[in-house]
Amino acid sequence: QNVSFSKEIVPIFENNCLRCHNGTTTAGGVGQFRPSHLNFTREKLFETMVNQKSLQKPTLTLVIPKDSANSLIYLKMSQDTPPVGTRMPQVGSFLSEQDIVKIKVWIDEGALNN
Repeated sequence: QNVSFSKEIVPIFENNCLRCHNGTTTAGGVGQFRPSHLNFTREKLFETMVNQKSLQKPTLTLVIPKDSANSLIYLKMSQDTPPVGTRMPQVGSFLSEQDIVKIKVWIDEGALNN
């Protein structure tokens, strides 16, 4: 059974990423505005991530369908020292192991917009 993008992945990003990666907030709501390298909206979340190059390092791709090991978003959420930048999220707790696995499986299943 495939991981559902709309039912399982979108809520993870809404609860953990959109507070900072939305183009309008201050860094975690606690200081001066720091523009994000990546700005999400719920409506354009899929288009913003899948097969999109990183603005931090254009040789990297945010989500490569069927290849979590080389998908920057997965690496930034699962590694203490990702290939660029820092582990996400910077504000609050890191994602649970369960949420990280869901993102990995979703990517490895083909990063479907389902």
